Amino acid sequence: MTTTKTVAESCACLRVRKAARNVTRLYDAALRPVGLRITQFTIMTALAEYGAVSITDLAESLGMERTTLTRNVRPLAQKGWLKISPEGYRRVRTLELTASGRRKLESALPLWEEAQRSMQRKLGRQGLSQFNEILERAT
Repeated sequence: MTTTKTVAESCACLRVRKAARNVTRLYDAALRPVGLRITQFTIMTALAEYGAVSITDLAESLGMERTTLTRNVRPLAQKGWLKISPEGYRRVRTLELTASGRRKLESALPLWEEAQRSMQRKLGRQGLSQFNEILERAT
């Protein structure tokens, strides 16, 4: 018979969400000196990789809801770190990293690397690799 204790001890969703909150806090703290949160950093790295991309395509590639992504990019656009194009064909809007955004991202990369090393210290090199592989299979 399932009990609340069993759920608390074995629920994969609960454990992943708890881990996600703790990992997010670690990365957010690391990026705080440059004024970014990990969600913003992730968006900026994706834009640096893809170039100009539609909001819908970026949301899909990051596994985010479109409205959540839009809410997260607004402050980045206000700070001039990315550009949101006016609506184009079929009301598509694209996002693109600005030169200022690229400089901000470059200043954040060493801080992200330190957070990544911190995760590796917690989990071990092999543990971090396995952690990432398991999470990839779950998505």
